[in-house]
Amino acid sequence: MYVQNILLGSSVPNSGKHSEGEWDKVLCMEQGIMKNKRKSNTLKKVIYLILAVYVGYILFQQQMYLLACEKEENYYQCEINKQKEINEQYKKQEQYYRTDSYIEKIAREKLGMVLPEERVFIDISK
Repeated sequence: MYVQNILLGSSVPNSGKHSEGEWDKVLCMEQGIMKNKRKSNTLKKVIYLILAVYVGYILFQQQMYLLACEKEENYYQCEINKQKEINEQYKKQEQYYRTDSYIEKIAREKLGMVLPEERVFIDISK
């Protein structure tokens, strides 16, 4: 109670236990404690500020990494879709290659084959 009165600037009753000089020492000690508390509060605030900035930086970096990953995912998804389209074209082409009309066409054009009931005319003017 006396320390609070000292800090507030009120006069301290001299009860005989402490002399005037001792009260000055107590007052100086209390002021030193208050300065240390202020320093520690300021230090805590600085630490919290640094911690908040660090956490913000980490969150920003993670967000940038996630955006890059999404961009890369979209790129590969487009590539997958393109390859699926190419695959469909190859499947259609394979089905066409298995038809009788294609086999007959290749046999006539590349191998010079004819059907049994067909007549072959040879141009001798060449």
